[in-house]
Amino acid sequence: MADGFAITADIYADITDAEKQQFLDDVCARCPLHDNLLNGTEVLHSLVS
Repeated sequence: MADGFAITADIYADITDAEKQQFLDDVCARCPLHDNLLNGTEVLHSLVS
């Protein structure tokens, strides 16, 4: 991946791999940083006059 991030998670829990994947998907869907990286947020700045 040249222009992005790769996230590798190691989840220790007594659940199936499918449940771990669903958990990771749910966490990423709720993560504001993940959202900003995927959708890009325009940031404007200015001086107080």
